[in-house]
Amino acid sequence: MNFFKIEKIEKLIFFAILLFLIFVFYPLETFSEGVDFLLGGYFLGTPHPPSYPVYTQLVCLTKYIPLGNLALRANLLTASLSFLFLLFFYKKLKGSLLDRFVCIIVVLFSYTFFINSINGELYVLNLLLIFLIFFLLEKEDK
Repeated sequence: MNFFKIEKIEKLIFFAILLFLIFVFYPLETFSEGVDFLLGGYFLGTPHPPSYPVYTQLVCLTKYIPLGNLALRANLLTASLSFLFLLFFYKKLKGSLLDRFVCIIVVLFSYTFFINSINGELYVLNLLLIFLIFFLLEKEDK
């Protein structure tokens, strides 16, 4: 099984999910700790312990994208990371196309995942990294 092989209908489904995530994320920052991460990313500082250096450096890289303000770019980064998580998670699921699609929709619209996907928080990055670690460990085990 080729991991990166995606059928035409799957491409349409994931394109629709990506468009949905782009259209619903916050264009500005909300009153949460996301503001700390924006300032920490802009100045490459430490928002607060344990400081989450990977997310801070990714936010710093987004300041070079000529699109809107820093909050918009950080939220776009978070939406992109959640899209990548959904894509990898979809490819690891077993079953028919409909079963996998329903599972992805349930994960996408679960309250915690959805709120963290549209807000500039780092939790989706942590989820993606943990999933990739388990994916690589499973691949090495085979």
